[in-house]
Amino acid sequence: LWLSSVAENTHAAIAIMRSDVVAGLEHAKQALALADESGAAAMRRAALSNIGTLHMLRGDLDSARRFFSDAICVIPESGDANGSLDGLARTHLLSGGFEGAATILAAIEATIRNESEWSQYPKRYALLTKTDLQLATQDFTQALGTAERLLAVAREVGDRLLEASALARISEAKALLGRGNIGPDIQGLAEIALSTKLPEVAAQYERALGQVLATQGDEVSASRHLARASRAVTALGLQTTHRADYAAFDPSLPMPAFPPQTILQDLGAVLVHAGRPELVASGIMSILRQLPCVQG
Repeated sequence: LWLSSVAENTHAAIAIMRSDVVAGLEHAKQALALADESGAAAMRRAALSNIGTLHMLRGDLDSARRFFSDAICVIPESGDANGSLDGLARTHLLSGGFEGAATILAAIEATIRNESEWSQYPKRYALLTKTDLQLATQDFTQALGTAERLLAVAREVGDRLLEASALARISEAKALLGRGNIGPDIQGLAEIALSTKLPEVAAQYERALGQVLATQGDEVSASRHLARASRAVTALGLQTTHRADYAAFDPSLPMPAFPPQTILQDLGAVLVHAGRPELVASGIMSILRQLPCVQG
């Protein structure tokens, strides 16, 4: 039973990486049931935390808080509860509760005895949440410093998804601060998007590039990239994200007229999502709506 619970929880974690909420909830609930049957407290906590993350992905923050809180209560004195604490902090962040998020993040940071502990999974993701909090409160200089620190940790442990998240934040912070030399960060993010083929990373790339172009005054190109990111989130049925990266996206974003070559760029973006029919269909429908023969 314990091994079956571990397997189901691993499937749930993979589904979270793939932004597949439906499959993720199915596996996480099964993991929880098996953990309860086997009496494995650590697996119960992990399953509850994953269920909380999945509810957060689809925007049900109240349910997410409940599951994160339940996970913390399983073994409250354990440092491994930091993952659930970080999830709880992110629910506050996503709902605009910046003070609550800051308080929880400070509690996590207080458990760290040396710098090497930042490489531990829950603690390095708390560093990502801290970056997002600093961006949300417009403390862009601090956000850039935290994101660069996060990038170093992600590369040290080989966490490609976290590396992409760090590069996206670095690009955004640099753009908002009017800094140059953003190209290598965007390029690095694009390379991870192409190699991992994870929808979230592709959406982060589109968002980051859109944000940079917007700060440079290229609103037309910016809207193109932001719309691609928005379509991906909408097609996946996500209302928010545990990366706090799409909350400002507006699926009804008005789209100006584009030259024909941009349709080829859209086709390229669709091909990145081969194997995810909901994303491919959303991209194709967007392309068709731009063609004169389909309009009207």
